[in-house]
Amino acid sequence: MDGDAQWNTIPITVAPPWWRLPWVILLFVGAMVTVVVLVVRDRERRMRIREGLEQEKVRFQLEALRSQVDPHFLFNSFNTLAALIETDPPRALEHVDELSTFFRSILLVRDKDLIPLEEELELLQRYFSLEKHRFGAAIDLLVRIDEEIGAYRIVPLTLQLLMENALKHNVATVKEPLHVLVTIEAGCVVVRNAIRPRASAARSTGFGLESIIKRYSAISAKPVVVAPGGGEFTVRIPLITTP
Repeated sequence: MDGDAQWNTIPITVAPPWWRLPWVILLFVGAMVTVVVLVVRDRERRMRIREGLEQEKVRFQLEALRSQVDPHFLFNSFNTLAALIETDPPRALEHVDELSTFFRSILLVRDKDLIPLEEELELLQRYFSLEKHRFGAAIDLLVRIDEEIGAYRIVPLTLQLLMENALKHNVATVKEPLHVLVTIEAGCVVVRNAIRPRASAARSTGFGLESIIKRYSAISAKPVVVAPGGGEFTVRIPLITTP
């Protein structure tokens, strides 16, 4: 090569990899920001739902306890006790013992999310026994369950509230007793009673059924079904099964 020859310069431009292109970086950052915003919003939504359920749980617990310390309930219980003291002292002592046991049972279960169905049925029987002292032969409870129930769970005091509603809103007489039937059908505990509206409607906020429906919607894919019709008031409560 001639020493006087000059070098020729050829410019070469090396393109950066696609993932380092400005528009790709902006697109990636935008996608990340969008994902973070969606995750944060979803987390906030879940927290609001959880807080709402906790508030509903507290309201349910307070209502369940309040329904039993309501002056009307206590007034009826003490009237029954006073009558029994005069006419049947041994039954009066039995009434006091049952009332004490029932209140103690409520305090033990009211903070739980679920209890065994067997335990709930025992609570129902205790409540019914107390009301039986007042209504006598005018009311009747029939629990017709033939299958094994050991694996079933239920929201505490559900059946007691349904029984309370039945006695509160319907006429019950010795000539025409109010029958309340409890059965299990297709994975649900079913409570039925005849519809016999009182001449003067009892005051009701509808809170009991409303709260039961909301709580079950959070723990079961099967909804609570309230079906008045054919002269009967029927409520189907989905049972939660445990392994």
